[in-house]
Amino acid sequence: MLASKLGHLTEEDLRQCLYHLNADWDKGGQRYKRFRPALAGNQITLMARAMPALNHWVERLWNADDAELDSLLDAFWREQEVAGAGVSLPTAVLYLRDPEQYNIWLPAMSKGLEVATGFQPRRWRTASGYRQYNAAALDFRERYRLAPQALDLILWLIAGGDGADSYTFENLCQSTFLDASFWRV
Repeated sequence: MLASKLGHLTEEDLRQCLYHLNADWDKGGQRYKRFRPALAGNQITLMARAMPALNHWVERLWNADDAELDSLLDAFWREQEVAGAGVSLPTAVLYLRDPEQYNIWLPAMSKGLEVATGFQPRRWRTASGYRQYNAAALDFRERYRLAPQALDLILWLIAGGDGADSYTFENLCQSTFLDASFWRV
């Protein structure tokens, strides 16, 4: 949808795109809370108030080559033309463009990497911080042979996103339906 409406998204298009990005399954039913609150609810309302700027940035990020990506991300975060976008919107655009190469950047996912690997995040809202996070996330995905679509859930659970103070190794195996031998590489 982004590719077909690039530079011409309406508020409804934005809501529909992020609604589908937030789709997930839980307890036998579909839900739309995958990247809440970052890419849902009031954040979308804030972003929609700046649709011309949002369209401008989404189109630039979608079409950017790797050499210009760092300067674009730094400019996006420095100029702050799209309220509510945070670190999640530009990285979601990159993820939707190429989920094998890019990961969505959220505090919970960064925390999950920290718990699982000792990852120490750099400064938020910088291209170098995103590159460091993305490299650690790609390494984690490769090490455990995770599909891009599974990373956020796994890291969210590891970070204690289920409301638990500490998420144990046994919890991870139960939640992912994967045997312990899978995680012990």
